Amino acid sequence: MLVFKEYQEWPKDTERSCVAIGNFDGVHHGHRLILDQALEVSRRNNLVPTVMTFDPHPRRLFRPETAPALIEPLEVRLERLNNLGFEQVLVQEFDATFASLTAERFVNAVLLEALNARHIVVGRDFRFGKARSGTTEALKQMLQAAGGDADLMPELRAADGEVVSSTVVRKAIEQGDVETATKLLGRPPEWQGSIVRGDGRGKGLGFATANLKYSNEIKPALGVYAGIASLQSKRYGCVVNVGINPTFEEHGPVKFEAHLFGYSGPDVYDELFRVKLISRIREERKFERLEDLIAQVHADAQKAKDIIQALETPL
Repeated sequence: MLVFKEYQEWPKDTERSCVAIGNFDGVHHGHRLILDQALEVSRRNNLVPTVMTFDPHPRRLFRPETAPALIEPLEVRLERLNNLGFEQVLVQEFDATFASLTAERFVNAVLLEALNARHIVVGRDFRFGKARSGTTEALKQMLQAAGGDADLMPELRAADGEVVSSTVVRKAIEQGDVETATKLLGRPPEWQGSIVRGDGRGKGLGFATANLKYSNEIKPALGVYAGIASLQSKRYGCVVNVGINPTFEEHGPVKFEAHLFGYSGPDVYDELFRVKLISRIREERKFERLEDLIAQVHADAQKAKDIIQALETPL
């Protein structure tokens, strides 16, 4: 999959494309409406399936204090787009210069000239151009005038009527409701990063843990979770603690520590590590006696094993 950072860098001899436009933070079911439509239009019309997204999130420029914590880092989103079948992605730097493009300039210079777009797929609430002056209806009219077309996709709603959006996914994750997040994403929420050296307490308690320094911006609610870890091309069930370890410390950075079931290998610091959270077992709490903490850790591990064993898709 080809990835470009600026529309000016796009190859001059590019083939005709169908472009899905959006932030696609998390590539959840709501995004899949847009992405799957772009793939289908591309297949039907012999167009190159293409995505245009933005980095950083546009709100970082206009209202940084309200900018959302992104669900997944860019490299993971690009991996998901590649796995879906997209052949090229424009990760447009969203800066003051790009934001100043008029709606007409955005369509003509970026979509038609640079990306050679012949079909666009966006959500109905998409806005573009300086001061968000461009509407989806105007986009469709401009594409049609140039001999192309645009699909304006409706919002996807869950069974309870709530819109499937990144905002709802973030809220579920931040509240520890990873089951709801899983339904909206189409997969369990995942954190990726490298293993770093911790304080070693887990090993002293008989539960050695891998301490994850993750690149995701979104943080799960503090607590203990059942999870599935990926390390060195192998998958392991695990019990995960997200918190500050209040039995030992009253303050400090939040740690993301996973004890892998069945792992007996050496320490693997700096290795790529991925952890999917399956279910929250309990909230984090302080224990007055070390014996009580150890007993709870064993109970949490067994609960996590039971949850993972009950999954429809085995490890």
